[in-house]
Amino acid sequence: ANNSRLPEDEVKIAEEKFNESKVLAEQAMINFLNSETDHMQSLLEFATSQADYHRQAAEIMEQLRKFLIEKKEETMSKPHKVYEVKRVNVTLNHDISGSKSPLNSTLNTPTKNGPSSHTTKNVPVLGPSCKALFDFEAENESELSFSEGDIISLILRVDENWFEGELNGRKGYFPVNYVEVINPLPS
Repeated sequence: ANNSRLPEDEVKIAEEKFNESKVLAEQAMINFLNSETDHMQSLLEFATSQADYHRQAAEIMEQLRKFLIEKKEETMSKPHKVYEVKRVNVTLNHDISGSKSPLNSTLNTPTKNGPSSHTTKNVPVLGPSCKALFDFEAENESELSFSEGDIISLILRVDENWFEGELNGRKGYFPVNYVEVINPLPS
């Protein structure tokens, strides 16, 4: 009789604990369902902040894209720069005997035999100008083609490698190392 009563007590205790757990679970579910509006508000705020973040990121990316398009168009309109290693500025200097001085260019550019002279093809030179030492074929519309001996009016020194000039009504860019300056640009 004592053995049969012990499991009955344990069953009663287990039943009470179950009922207590059931009540706690029901209260938790009711609290959860009652706070659904709060949860939805929090979820909405999270979704809104994520949308704002990605909208701002998209705006920044669009600004960057437009900036890069402008830069690409700028670089396409400028003369194509060929970067080369130089030890000294490119000039053709000759001493009295006609031999080349040590200050000559270290670039692999065509060289003109004999001493350089300032004679032109009987073209009056007014303003800043230079004489073509070699033929130059333009690689794009912004460059100026010319032949050896042409006298080119200088408009602007773009950078250490490029001039802007005019020849026979055509304007464009050309490499500094293809010409000899006759009348320099004003400083």
